[in-house]
Amino acid sequence: MKIDLTNYKIINIPKELNGISVVSVIKELNDFLKQNEINTAELNFVNTNFAYPSGLTPLLAYLSEYKKNNNYKTCIVINSKGSRIDNYIRRMGFYSLLGLKDNYPWLKWSGNGRFQEPYFFMKDTSPNDVTQKSDNIIKTFIKDRNARNYNEAIGWCINEIVDNAHNHSKSDYNVIMAQKYSDGITEFCVADRGIGIKQSMGLDDTKNALEQCITRQKGVSSTGMGNGLFYTTELIKRDNSGKCSMTIWTENQMLLLHSNTNPTIKKVDGYWQGVNISISMYNGISESLTELMNGQYSFSYENMPEYYDNLFEN
Repeated sequence: MKIDLTNYKIINIPKELNGISVVSVIKELNDFLKQNEINTAELNFVNTNFAYPSGLTPLLAYLSEYKKNNNYKTCIVINSKGSRIDNYIRRMGFYSLLGLKDNYPWLKWSGNGRFQEPYFFMKDTSPNDVTQKSDNIIKTFIKDRNARNYNEAIGWCINEIVDNAHNHSKSDYNVIMAQKYSDGITEFCVADRGIGIKQSMGLDDTKNALEQCITRQKGVSSTGMGNGLFYTTELIKRDNSGKCSMTIWTENQMLLLHSNTNPTIKKVDGYWQGVNISISMYNGISESLTELMNGQYSFSYENMPEYYDNLFEN
């Protein structure tokens, strides 16, 4: 079949697909949807050497929404021909989740405690199903079951952040993913295609909404949207390892935070409808969330011993 290149756009996935480089990919996809004269786009992984959850998660959320709402245009995903990264993408279910041919050649062993492959959920997905995935994500952060302060803090923050996407984003295109690496760092990502931070907080300015979502404490229960981001920020700001980071991308603004620094917000050349969050945490951090909350901590080991004994078992 001969392709009419006059109506064809090639979008090359960067050599390293992560939470920063994916911005350019989303920008090109947004531009493609606006160009009436171009009907087909090729999303090309051929030259990609590595892909992080922070790159794959938003791409999956975007493409799943695209497939549902833009049938008048064609987006072709081209794999990287059996390379190491292609095997990883296949194992994570990237192609199959998009309804594409997978052909992963090996048995898929459980990733429990090592990774959480991309998981889609909607507004009305069972909370129990979402919680099970959150628990596996929390396990990927755990280094030592006796590191109680860190474990409790991470458990509480991850549950809150996933809850934000499930109950506050008003999105039917939510994706979460996590990967633990050999250097003791776990990267966790959640992307939704919902109303965004600005509207969910009832504010008029995106930058102001980003500033407030990490500095304003709203309570201590899962109904208090914003706690997870607030306390994750506080943990990273107090970390001295130099190995922790967080990005929050909403609309054309991105918040960036690294260990032992204050966050910065910059305008990016790409637009994200909803909220896209990426957190990389070194599992050697030992900050106490109880201390951050002035001793008030509702999600504690003492209150939920059976939960923690099961979750943090070696």
